[in-house]
This record gives sequence, structure tokens and C-alpha cells, in this order.
Amino acid sequence: MKNLGKKHWGMAGVSPQVWDRIQSEAAVQEDERAAKARDNQDAKWVLDRVPAGARLIDLGCGSGRLMEMHQRRHNDPVRGWSLGVDLSWSALQAARHRLRSAGLIPRLVQANLVDLQCFQGAELDAAACLFSTLGMIRGYGNRLRFLSGVYAALRPGGLLVLHAHARWWHLTTAQGRWWLLRDIWARWSGRENSGEYRSASAPPNVPSLGHFTKGELVHLVTKAGFKLEECSRVEGGATEGKQSGGRVAWYAGLLPAHGWLLAARK
Repeated sequence: MKNLGKKHWGMAGVSPQVWDRIQSEAAVQEDERAAKARDNQDAKWVLDRVPAGARLIDLGCGSGRLMEMHQRRHNDPVRGWSLGVDLSWSALQAARHRLRSAGLIPRLVQANLVDLQCFQGAELDAAACLFSTLGMIRGYGNRLRFLSGVYAALRPGGLLVLHAHARWWHLTTAQGRWWLLRDIWARWSGRENSGEYRSASAPPNVPSLGHFTKGELVHLVTKAGFKLEECSRVEGGATEGKQSGGRVAWYAGLLPAHGWLLAARK
């Protein structure tokens, strides 16, 4: 691996705020804690749909949690094949340490997800893009370019699985409702950052993230050439008790989805 350095060179789809955050080792640890708090439910959802012997590319791999879980399904570390791609050097270093400590092979590449030309024709079996990584890419055109690059990297019949935050969840909070109103104007004006949300109480190192309706997400994926197989709700707020074993509020089923987990086939 070669570190691309710490200066933001105006990379396509990468906001300066995202670039600043991915330089931070603490940000990698924060994401790891957040995934553990949710019992890695997103990664488990993916592995229920990706065969154990699949050649899997993890786009925005972070500290390598999905790679480790996938490769551990084989006793032979060579047959348990995965490739991690991330723009964050700190994340790739953490992933390399994690996989080596587990006796697994770390196949890692530092790259901007908007430019995946080096993987074109790789004939991979499956691709994963979790933890709202799609929402970190700025702009509709750049997101479409990313998904088209993933399409070109997969074999015919290859599977794409991804997670994204849901737009209408913001109807459940006063701050979110105000953002939705302002975002209508941003969309009408054609602003690049339309659809991107950042909580006013978020720490300074947390960037804005793209939030999507189910229709918007499905449109992006099918526009890139994929055929939709499944789009499942990710619950949140009053419905999180389902995962933790706690009580679930009676109105949980009436709330909008907190996010989406989508599977689509080339």
C-alpha cells in the first residue's frame, strides 16, 4: 500500500470535511464502536446473501470487519478471499493489523471509490458498500460513476449489497423536519449538497452524509445497470429494541425506515 498523503487535491466526490475525517485514527475507532453497538447486523445481513467462497470486494472497508467475518468462514485463509478498498490510510492500517492478527491475508487498496477503473473486468463475485459509504460520496453524478465502476468490476450475475441512510426518517425530529424543508430549496436550486444531512449537535469531524428515499436509491442502482433483488428497512430509534432485546415502542412500525439495505444483481 502507498499512502496518498494528507492534502486534499479536490478528488471527485470527496468533500474537504470527509477528507479531513478519514485522516483520523479516532474516526476509525468511532465507526468500529458504532458497528459493534449494532452487533454488526449489516455485515451479517450481507453474509447471509454472499456465499462463503465468493470473491468479495469491500468498498469503504474501514477497519476490515466485514473482510474478517467473510474470510473466517473458510478454514483455508487463501480460499476465504476478500479485497478491501478505502481512501482512509488510517482505516487500511487498522484493517491490515486486524486481518494479520487473525491469521488472514490482508488484500488492501487505497483508492477513491469514484475512480475504480483499476478493477474493471476483475470478474468479482460480490461487492459490499456498508455504513453509509455511498452517502459520503458527494453529488449524484459521482455516486452513479461509483456504482457503474462496481458494475464493471463484477462478473455477470455478481451481487451488489449496500447500506444507505433513509431520507424520510428525518420526519421524526424537529431538526430533521427543518432540514427537509431547507433541502427542498437546495434540490430546486440544483445544489451539489442537496440531500446531505449533518446534525447540528454532531462533533466537528463528522461530515454531511447523503440520505435517500427508497426510490432514489433504487433509481441510482438500476441506472448503473443493476437489477434490484431486495431492499430491506433498517430500523432505528423506537425500533432498536428488536436488536438489543429491549422493549419496542408500540408505534415503532409506523415510523419511517432509518436506513436501507439493498441487494442487486449484475
